[in-house]
Amino acid sequence: MNHLISLGHEKIAFLGGFVNHISIKQRYDAYKNAMNSHLSNVKPIFIEADILSVDHGYEAIMNYKGEKFTALFAANDKNCYWCYQSI
Repeated sequence: MNHLISLGHEKIAFLGGFVNHISIKQRYDAYKNAMNSHLSNVKPIFIEADILSVDHGYEAIMNYKGEKFTALFAANDKNCYWCYQSI
């Protein structure tokens, strides 16, 4: 997150699964903390994938109709790799 913010990104989306999953909640909380610390006036953008897998991460990005973003913070490496293919 610090790297993305240092590059000037303000609209950073978080791609993760269900927030009630402990590891996803921890990562999302860290994402929100970084956003609040550095970009206090920017609203977090949450993109939910049904399951944290390659296909679901790709589908979540392709079907996302919300606010535009300039950077993506993915909850796991598989989603990160395949989301790159979608944007």
